[in-house]
Amino acid sequence: MEYVYHGSSTNGLKVIYPHESTHGNYVYGTTDLVVATLFCKRCGDDVTYALFKAEDGKYNLVELLPGAFDKMFDNDASIYTVVGTSFKDYRTNFNEVMSTTPVKVVAEEYIPSVLSEIDRLNDTGDIHLYRYPNKPENFNVEDHLIHQRFNIYLKLHDKEKFINGVYRLAGYHPELIDRINEQIKLHNIEMPLIKPESLIHYYDHQLGAFNYDPTHERYLDSLFYMGYKYVPEIKEEMDELLNRHGYEYNSPVKEEIPKM
Repeated sequence: MEYVYHGSSTNGLKVIYPHESTHGNYVYGTTDLVVATLFCKRCGDDVTYALFKAEDGKYNLVELLPGAFDKMFDNDASIYTVVGTSFKDYRTNFNEVMSTTPVKVVAEEYIPSVLSEIDRLNDTGDIHLYRYPNKPENFNVEDHLIHQRFNIYLKLHDKEKFINGVYRLAGYHPELIDRINEQIKLHNIEMPLIKPESLIHYYDHQLGAFNYDPTHERYLDSLFYMGYKYVPEIKEEMDELLNRHGYEYNSPVKEEIPKM
């Protein structure tokens, strides 16, 4: 490959260096300009969104939490054209290629608003954008989330990181608690079953982490929206946490959810 694309929320790079990720220490690139744009997000993971090919060959971009895209793509970015000679195809999906060595930037295209660019790609038919709770036909969100966490994440991470990932899934998607517990039993995972009241500890941790570092996006409004909606039996405890941490909850959607 002579050249490949690299999307980044950091502008003005001249050389791009490998960084630690799920698969190893690499510089990621792609031969698909649309994919490079989608990966310009400033945050987000498999709990907040899904990305996969549609039958027409375009990508489905699905928001899995209310308001997630407004946070994920709330940034400017750059699409870099980089020298592609050191990249290899490790068959990770999304036309991704990876380099274990630094790569030189050949050109930079500035994107003032990634969210506006995502909307534009949807308008032109280059992607299919689904905002929560909309989803593609025949796409089961619950099955997707369970598969990602227990069939993929389980294989990639050590026990401690995996268990933290289970609590993250339960915290942001408490509608899955019963299915998560089924999977814990099925895979003989040595950890307590998730109970609604145990989510309070996770919510407390997330609020504390946000107060320590507000620059790290934790989707707190989305988190508490899902908690209020799916585990209303711990509403009083959630209200108390919000008061204690001084966080003002704002519902990310117009739907009426019980507030403080």
